[in-house]
Amino acid sequence: MLAIVASLLLAQQTSSPASIEIPAVQAWLKQSAIPLKSVTAGAGFDDLNRLKPALKDVRLVGLGEATHGSREFFQFKHRMLEFLVKELGYNLFVIEATYPGTLAIDEYVRTGKGDRATLLRGMRFWTWNTEEVLAMVDWMRAHNRNLPLEKQVRFFGNDVQSGIEVGGARLRAFFAAHDPERLPEVETVLKGMQAMNVPPTQTLPSEEAMVPVRSALTSLAERLATVRSKAPKEEADVVENLIRIGGQYVDLQLTRSADRARGSAVRDRAMADNTLHLMRQLGPQTKAAVWAHNGHIAKRVQSPVTKVELMGLHLQRSLDKAYYAMGFAFNEGQFQARQSDRNASDFSQLREFSVAASPSGWLGNVFAGSGVGNFVVDLRQAPTSGPVADYFQGVRMSRGAGAAWTDAWEKIPATAERLTPRSDYDALIFIDRTTRARPLASSSRG
Repeated sequence: MLAIVASLLLAQQTSSPASIEIPAVQAWLKQSAIPLKSVTAGAGFDDLNRLKPALKDVRLVGLGEATHGSREFFQFKHRMLEFLVKELGYNLFVIEATYPGTLAIDEYVRTGKGDRATLLRGMRFWTWNTEEVLAMVDWMRAHNRNLPLEKQVRFFGNDVQSGIEVGGARLRAFFAAHDPERLPEVETVLKGMQAMNVPPTQTLPSEEAMVPVRSALTSLAERLATVRSKAPKEEADVVENLIRIGGQYVDLQLTRSADRARGSAVRDRAMADNTLHLMRQLGPQTKAAVWAHNGHIAKRVQSPVTKVELMGLHLQRSLDKAYYAMGFAFNEGQFQARQSDRNASDFSQLREFSVAASPSGWLGNVFAGSGVGNFVVDLRQAPTSGPVADYFQGVRMSRGAGAAWTDAWEKIPATAERLTPRSDYDALIFIDRTTRARPLASSSRG
């Protein structure tokens, strides 16, 4: 309900483009947008090479998406990753998924160990359990195959929506080898994570009940600082991340149970912190791509009601122009999401949804009317005055869906994404028509 109220308030603030703005924007796009010769990887970089000047001093590229289930979004992000790695030396891929759940995939893309489809399913995010993401994982493995570790592309998650039990074996093994007296504290942490991981209908443990868990996490962090010089850096880095994310997860669960908006703020801040921490761990020359929804990579506050600062805003504060946020927009087509009859926390089966051409004046309608087709446009190069500037500096309606959707929402403008393109993003990728991402198998998490 709070999200709907926020959307309604934003709807009141959404400005309608003046009649002079749309033709001016479409003319500018014809001149300045980069037409995409393909959305799929392996198509060469003749078109994308035009982005090199914009990315010259960038260390972190945010790759958004207007839905969590559009095939062409996923395919183009794969293509962008290939471009960033091969042409610009990027070496870290970070995705909106929990860190412990991605450790096995990172090992696979480095060593080939494990069955990649099983490992992808093991992330427990149905959003990424698709043919398109699997194809990207296959490409990463092929790219890394004959490279030394320091030159390989790494695969990690930055999210905190579940505990660290998946990484429990790594935590136990590290302290068993380097400080076995801390093993009882390891078990306290893992049991605490399990107690927090309950369905929304069940009551979470209290803040008081989590005191021993927080104390154990602090003790493990202190001991790690003492013994890490005796351990391989890779091993110590993983344990450090598990301890940090364990604390973030406790904060998220307790905060979200009291105030959903505050919980969202904790989550986005943690996602930004974890992304930056992973970059620091891999060294000062690290350049990364972070894959998440538009609603995370945008450099703004979520809404005047919730005042949630999104991941992209935190990243911009830390990196300034070295963070380059690429948002996605589309006109019409299909996507997959969980069916919801009331709100995003009440979703059930995964299914395909279809939306008609964007309403007149919406971003998708204006972009489609340019006649450029699928394209990417660098908004840092947009005019700073005049009708084109006015358009991109205003609040614009755009297609958008998260984990859940219902056909009834197609007729409710309040559920659309509201973008202030110039301040939210540094570039926009426009796909005229989308199709559903192709699921590999069902998953237990959304």
